[in-house]
Amino acid sequence: MTIDELKDIALQGEGYKIEFKEISEKTFVEEVTAFANASGGRIFLGIADDGKIKGVDTSNASRSKIQDAISQVKPSISVDIEIVDNVFVIHVPEGKDKPYACSKGFYLRMGANSQKLERDDIIEFFQSEGKIRFDEIVIRTVDFQDNLDSKAYNHFIKRSGISHVIGQEDLLLNLDCIKRDHEEHLRYTNAGVLFFTKNPIEIIKHASVVCALYKGTDKITILDRKAFVGNLIANIEDAFLFLQKHLNLRYEFEGLRRIEILDIPEIALREAIVNAVCQIRNLIRKVFLL
Repeated sequence: MTIDELKDIALQGEGYKIEFKEISEKTFVEEVTAFANASGGRIFLGIADDGKIKGVDTSNASRSKIQDAISQVKPSISVDIEIVDNVFVIHVPEGKDKPYACSKGFYLRMGANSQKLERDDIIEFFQSEGKIRFDEIVIRTVDFQDNLDSKAYNHFIKRSGISHVIGQEDLLLNLDCIKRDHEEHLRYTNAGVLFFTKNPIEIIKHASVVCALYKGTDKITILDRKAFVGNLIANIEDAFLFLQKHLNLRYEFEGLRRIEILDIPEIALREAIVNAVCQIRNLIRKVFLL
């Protein structure tokens, strides 16, 4: 990290993965624990809460004190310590053996703050619906290059309007669709599997989208049914076409132009499909919505 990059981060302020500490106070190890229990993050020792860079003693003795504090975290976790000018940057990875605790208890990063929780609360938190960041979970058994669907990747790039200037691996890393494991191998996250692998349903068994048309409202007689088992974008597009096929359509004329109007506006229809399919909203919105 360069000094200019450090200054930019200081200006942006604290966030879900960024914490400023003016000194290595007693709450430092709590922040390490909180990041390990969440999605990882960076702690900047030597930057005040208001973003002012004040600096700290970066001697070997200070580094040893930081490492001693981190050793309190159980199970043990390995962090990277970087020095930028006179600021310590502690890179805390997402833990692979959650939940983690320090001498003060269990902590979890929520928004720009770290919250203390009891162990049972943390376990329940990660198990409860919608609390686990499903899209960021790494699938360690799926090789990156062997399973990459280049057609799906290029279609995503085209639909989302992302520039080809950014390399493929860097882009997917930035989108949290792949991550590097401890051996520096690229592995898919669940989001990457759903968007960019050749056969997502072989990896995530419930990744299909099923559309059905029933006679009446009792859901007994099926008039039409389709199961879509491609990548997430293809499934949404196919589901949209299925609904288009079965919705009532009327025509209006503006001069010599004929305008087709569905019972449900197209943008509302796409929104409904996106909501029904999954909660990975940011990537899908980039492609389909405003």
